Amino acid sequence: MKFRQMLLLLIPTMQLYFCESSAKCNSLTQYYKVARCCTKCPPGSYMEKECTRKVETDCRGCEPHHYQSDWNMLDHCRRHTNCDPNGGFETDSEGDTTHNTVCRCAVGKHCANKDCEVCMDDTPNEELVAP
Repeated sequence: MKFRQMLLLLIPTMQLYFCESSAKCNSLTQYYKVARCCTKCPPGSYMEKECTRKVETDCRGCEPHHYQSDWNMLDHCRRHTNCDPNGGFETDSEGDTTHNTVCRCAVGKHCANKDCEVCMDDTPNEELVAP
């Protein structure tokens, strides 16, 4: 009976310890695992392996045409947006490992709607929708 009473007293104390420990991690750049703060992967990379008690997080750089803009725990990078000329788009700025490609409507075209899913030919006296 004494063991159960001790256990009931010990469990809340352990939970409080773990909550306090994880609160010490910087949530932007770290995550709590194996009783310590581990480093998330920086922008431009993804997580190959989580940390262990002895080894830090293993991060890998994004492949060409992929990016990751935030500190993360993802197992992959995001693919750059393709500025499809068949949709009337052209590249405004090329993406890199930390930024996505930015598209715009080609000269003589404008966004068909607020989401700019497709570009339409400009016509005289037509109200233009800004991207």
